[in-house]
Amino acid sequence: CFEIYGGKLFDLLNERSVVKCLEDAKQQVQLPGLSEHGVNNVAELLNLMAMAHMQRSTGSTGANAESSRSHQIMQIVLRNYSAASTGSSK
Repeated sequence: CFEIYGGKLFDLLNERSVVKCLEDAKQQVQLPGLSEHGVNNVAELLNLMAMAHMQRSTGSTGANAESSRSHQIMQIVLRNYSAASTGSSK
């Protein structure tokens, strides 16, 4: 998970370290330095999302005492490790 705040990207699951947003030769967006975390079920995914949410930048406004000042984004990469370990392809 990362946030966009003040035109910069911050890794919410790695002590808010700065993340670069780059485009590779195939015109695909790459986020070098963004931490990856494995999960085995939905509960673990939701826990990571909650931990990231707690790291977001917030501030007070006239309408809310604690208003979000950023956009939280989660990049999900699906990998099938069981097929790789058995040598089969599905």
